[in-house]
Amino acid sequence: VGYTNAGKSTLMNALTHAGAVTHDSLFTTLDSLSRKTPLPNNREVVFSDTVGFMHALPHGLIEAFKATLEEVAEADLLLHVLDISHPNFRNLYQAVNAVLEELKVLGKPTVMVLNKTDQLEDVSRLKEFQRMTPHAVGISALKGEGIGELLLMVEAMLPEGTVEIDVLLDPKRIDLVHLAHSQGQVHEVKFLAKGIRLKAALPVKTAGAITHQ
Repeated sequence: VGYTNAGKSTLMNALTHAGAVTHDSLFTTLDSLSRKTPLPNNREVVFSDTVGFMHALPHGLIEAFKATLEEVAEADLLLHVLDISHPNFRNLYQAVNAVLEELKVLGKPTVMVLNKTDQLEDVSRLKEFQRMTPHAVGISALKGEGIGELLLMVEAMLPEGTVEIDVLLDPKRIDLVHLAHSQGQVHEVKFLAKGIRLKAALPVKTAGAITHQ
């Protein structure tokens, strides 16, 4: 999430190679774009790029934009992208937070992504914001700087939510292998005489369904 033209689509491309259209203009992204990508620990996550926020939108337009922000309500973690090089970056930050509060998601775990550090003339601005704001990382999405640090922070802040399983399935239960592939991260599948050996990291509910087959 972030103010329009903060660099969200450029960041999306840097994180996922999504090929999202990017322009230096308002409302480049009008529909949300979601892409799956692995984190450094090989856990797969889905990043969604939402419409850019703005000050003082007409009420009807606000309602239309809210319909595109369902991903925000359902997300485990928000990435608030802020153009730290903008002269009024504090106002942009407050404007986005006002919308997040209206959506009742301001309390969600959030990484502050301080973008466009390559255009920043006064580095002390970045350091000051990082001191004031928890979980803030400076990046240049355009140049790919700081992306590794950002991914590690995402990794650290995401809820665990998964368990490792190592089970021997009935040889006929290939459907459970497909379920594991669709719901989590499969490490190994071996077809043995006694059955199917499955090693995977799965959501707790899915893991329970498979282990109690």
